[in-house]
Amino acid sequence: MNDTAHAPRRGFALALLTAFSWGTLPLAMALLVHQLTPWTVTWWRLAGSALLLAGWLAWHGRLPAMGPVLRQQSAWLVLATLGLVSNYVCYATSLRFTTPSVSQTVIQLAPMLLLLSGLVLFGERFSRGQWAGFALLLGGLLLFFNRRLPEIASLQGNLAIGVGAVMLSSVLWTGYGIAQKKLMASLAPPQILLVLFFAGAVVLLPLAEPAAAFRLDPLGVGLLLFGVANTMVGYGCFAEALGVWDVTRVSAVTSMAPIVTLACMSVLNRFAPGILPVERLNWLSIAGAIAVVAGSAACALFAQSKKPAAGRARNA
Repeated sequence: MNDTAHAPRRGFALALLTAFSWGTLPLAMALLVHQLTPWTVTWWRLAGSALLLAGWLAWHGRLPAMGPVLRQQSAWLVLATLGLVSNYVCYATSLRFTTPSVSQTVIQLAPMLLLLSGLVLFGERFSRGQWAGFALLLGGLLLFFNRRLPEIASLQGNLAIGVGAVMLSSVLWTGYGIAQKKLMASLAPPQILLVLFFAGAVVLLPLAEPAAAFRLDPLGVGLLLFGVANTMVGYGCFAEALGVWDVTRVSAVTSMAPIVTLACMSVLNRFAPGILPVERLNWLSIAGAIAVVAGSAACALFAQSKKPAAGRARNA
């Protein structure tokens, strides 16, 4: 009873930490991808997180028994692994061509696509509030890019490439999210992440250059270590939040990540001007960023209530 009573507060704290992790990660990655390839950055994030998480699970005696899972859930494991790895690579690639604020704003399409996938795959329905939130998010994106829409529409230039990479990253993350929801019937969230991190590191090894990390300067090493820790903390908290709190509430809180990114970029530019390219925002762009966050939160918070299925009840 006590655990149930404290679940909302624990879920909120975990989701808030997720938003902070996801909001700060683009700043570190934007600096790092100019020293390492996206494949290499992603390999280190996955391999480092797998080692840390394996140690933590082993310490607590919670390493997963993979035999039954591989026999029963192999297709979902493959989809989740490819979705997560491809999402990481596409997002890291986008930061070579655009700013962290742009990437973090556009990536808000990911939770929206996950919610929309429920309409097709799980027979869910959008309430009027959710449709209004979705329209607000799309309108917010148009406002955010109000000065650069011709560049994006022409499919030319760095911004168009970066935005395209983030949009593809959003689609791939949706596949990962669907697969993770299926896998939670067989494995606990940290166990799922361990399997995905390890499998992803194996998949990426032929494309990555792990030894290149040993040629980084001290700042680069610090950024890479931050990326590894951020990956484990961010996705670990996200998975744990889904296990103790309603997915709609988690999505609403994590939608604040773009605001974290914009705030951190503003502070960084104040104390270290020129270290990162800054997206020059007019008042319409700022209003658009707020609309994107508000629309994402509305889609989550106005979700229609329904009777929990057996699998959902176990994870609530």
